[in-house]
Amino acid sequence: LLREFSFEQNKTHVSELLNAATAVFLDAGRNHQAGPIETAQLLDSVLDIRQPQFASDGSLLGIKSYMENFPFPFYVILRDIDALPSVLGDALRQWFELVTTPKST
Repeated sequence: LLREFSFEQNKTHVSELLNAATAVFLDAGRNHQAGPIETAQLLDSVLDIRQPQFASDGSLLGIKSYMENFPFPFYVILRDIDALPSVLGDALRQWFELVTTPKST
């Protein structure tokens, strides 16, 4: 099958490619029905995850929220996909403020 591939074409019809890709995505969206697994995933949140904390001897110290020990200092939790543009814009604005503000010693 791989031997059938070649690079003999003179140009790529990008507009036709984009139209075909758009049609595939639109068709997939129309035919998509949320199944029980996807619906269950919508009910879960990273904010609900709890982790046990153990001492070196293996005894349980307690249960903490996953976000208390989240490994990255910056993150966004998006609850409403329609708010993505404004949330992303706000997050970028805050990040640019942070990196352009001179640090005081």
